[in-house]
Formats: sequence, C-alpha cells, structure tokens
Amino acid sequence: MKLKIGLLALAFIIVTPIHAASPIAVCRHLPENFAKKKLTLIELTDIALSCNPSTYIAWAQTKSSLANLGIAKSAYWPQIALGFNWDSTVARASTGRANITPPNPTYNYVYGPSISLGYLLWDFGVTDQKVKAAKYQSYAALFNQNYIFQQIIIQVEQSYYQFLGQKELIAVYKDSIQENLKNLKTAKALRKQGIATIGDVYQAESSLSQAKLTLQQAEGQLKILQGELATNLGIPIASHLHLEPLSSHIATKHTMRSIHKLITSAKQTRPDLLAAESQVTAAEAQLSATKRAALPTFNITMVSQPSYSPHTQVRAYNSSAMLTLSMPIFTGFAQKYALRAAEAQQAQAQSQKEQLNQKVDSDVWQAYYNVETAVKTITTSETLLKSSLQSARQAFGQYKAGVGNILTVLTTQVVAENARAQVIQAKLNWYSSVAQLSSAMGQLSITPTGQKS
Repeated sequence: MKLKIGLLALAFIIVTPIHAASPIAVCRHLPENFAKKKLTLIELTDIALSCNPSTYIAWAQTKSSLANLGIAKSAYWPQIALGFNWDSTVARASTGRANITPPNPTYNYVYGPSISLGYLLWDFGVTDQKVKAAKYQSYAALFNQNYIFQQIIIQVEQSYYQFLGQKELIAVYKDSIQENLKNLKTAKALRKQGIATIGDVYQAESSLSQAKLTLQQAEGQLKILQGELATNLGIPIASHLHLEPLSSHIATKHTMRSIHKLITSAKQTRPDLLAAESQVTAAEAQLSATKRAALPTFNITMVSQPSYSPHTQVRAYNSSAMLTLSMPIFTGFAQKYALRAAEAQQAQAQSQKEQLNQKVDSDVWQAYYNVETAVKTITTSETLLKSSLQSARQAFGQYKAGVGNILTVLTTQVVAENARAQVIQAKLNWYSSVAQLSSAMGQLSITPTGQKS
C-alpha cells in the first residue's frame, strides 16, 4: 500500500537545484466548495504549500541567495560609469606695481560629459572563488527551501492523522455512552424485578457520567487539533474542515529494505544534508578567496571626456587608458582577521555537516523501528479487541439474564473501549511512522517495502 505525500510538482526536491519562481498568491488555489468538500491529504498538502507563510520565507531566502550569486558574477563584467564635469577657473593678472589696480579677472568655464570603463584583468582567482561560494550558497538555499517544504508536508500529515484519529475516538466514546445508557436501563429494569440493587443503578449512572466526561474532553481536543491543522495549512484557524477518512485496511505484511540500506539512501536524498554539504563547499571557496585577496590585482581603466569652453569657444576631446597593479601592504590587520573568520566558518560548516550526518542516522533508525513496532501493535491490538468485545458481550448477557453483576459488565466494557482506542491509535501510529520514515529519508512518498513510489 502506498502512502502518498505531497504533490508531483515537488519532484525536483531531491537532487537538482533549479531557479526559483514567484510563489503562488496566498490561498489562491483553494479547492472549489472548500468548506463542504471532503479533502484528501494531497489536497491539504497543496493548500499548505500555497498558503503556509513558511513557504514564502523559503522563497524569499532562495531569491536572495540567487541575487547574491548575480552580484558575485557582476565582477566578470566591465564597470561603466557616466559623469559630468564642470570646471571653473579665474585668471587675474598682476602689474607688479603698487597703487595700480590690476585689470579685471578673466573667468573661464570648461564643462562636458565623461564616460569611464574599468575592467578587472586578473585577481589570481579571487572572483572565481567568490562566485563559487555564492553558487553553493544558492544551492544550499534551494535545498533548505526543499527541506522546509518537506517539513510543512510532514506537519500537515501528522495533523491530518491526529485529527482523523481523534474523530474515530469520539465515535468510540459515543458508542460507549450508548452502551452505558443500555447498562443503566438494564440495571433499572432488573431492580424493578428485584434482581439488582440500587447500588447497580448508581454504578451504571456513575459509569455513564464518566463516559460523557470523556466524550466532552475528546471533543475539546478535536477542536484544538482542528486549529492546529488549519495553522499548518496557513488558513484561518476557525476554518471548518471536512476530511477524507483513512483507509480501514492496512497491509501489515511487508518487507522493508535493511536499515543500513535506508540510511545510505537517506544520505543521498535528505535536502538538509545536501544543503549542509553545499555550505561546506561554499565555506571552502570563501576561505580560498580570502587567502588570495592578499595577492595583486590587475585592472585597466579607460576614460573619455569631451569638453567645451564658452570663453575661448574651444572644444577638446581627451581620452586616456591606464593599466594598474595594486597589492595590499597593510590593511590594519583586516586581512589577518578576515582569514581567521573564514577558517572558523569553514570549520563550523564542516562540524554542522557531521552533526547533521549523525542526525540522519538517528532519524532513519527511529522511524524504521517505529514502523516495525506499529505493524506488530496493529496485529496485537486487533486480537485484544476481538477477545475483549466477546468478553463484554458475554458479561452483559449474563447480567441481563440475572446471573452476573454490574461491576463485571462495566469492567469488561471499559476494557473493550480501551481496546478499540488502542486499535485506532495503533493504525494512527502506523500512518504517522510511515510518514516519518519518508521524511527521514528525504522523500515525498514511500511504500512499506521501502521503495519509492
């Protein structure tokens, strides 16, 4: 049986980074008749990826990193600037004699536009390394974006399963109330016949009140889970949701790949681990660029400037070209500390990758054995439910016939109620653990056999 997770539109998540596009407008793609339609898990996932604010944060971070890559690449292009110069000079002749007024000063204005072009010829690979660092930063942002999308998907899944599981529990508690009403009715009838005592009636009333209290608490918890699901979807918290129920049949007989193969596969597909690896490469490139920043750089600069003097009515055209070599000698120890910072960032990125590598092992390990445990629990809980229901029916039949007692009836019914709740919880745990294993693997969908769907 396949557990579908997310949308086919997210098929790019695992390996190849792509350029980000603008996100969908908030909640534009809500299904028609949203408030009345029974929504599937895939439709809920689609809504979350359109409406959850976390998707917009991820898009913005990706767009920012791609813009930073463009900034880094701009160093490969010539730098062109336009200007306008206005030069004013005043010439005043001197006679060299005392008490003689010099002639009036001569004013001269020269103005005109200018254009300059600068180009970096060689910087010993500093720009190349900066571009490489920015490129891998953009890869890391894309993988982080994919990781955020997967986290949104798993949050929606878990909320979806908990909500539906709580609804099934409420149905169990409602049935329990009906059983307790039947117990109370039977106890009253037997008391009229002189078979039961007033104590039986009190016991039945007490059990009925407890069943009502349990139902009220469960309904309150359902409201909380409904709000949690709406929040994960990114829609108003008071939205009323109709959900497609879970399948009542679960294929518990299956064979998963070995835990070691799953861990190996996860390390090739987990987007957060791929992002960490990209961060390491980016940090190494930045360290290399920082080391090379102490080497010379060669630049060529060309300036063209026509000018005009209204006083002399002379037009001039000046052009110049200059090749410059610059090399930092002393920068106030800035180069020294920049190198230390780059080395620390590289070490930090490497350590974070190793830490995440261990986390991937742990996530897959726990999810794998949670699936195994859930499968065994389903079988055991179903067996328990079958026997407890038979015991409860037998106890009630004996009491109704006047040969049993009310305590046995109430006790066996509580056991049966708990068994029904355990079956629901066991199936919920199976759905949740399979989804968690999929998330731990960095995949959008997974079959119980461990193969990609």
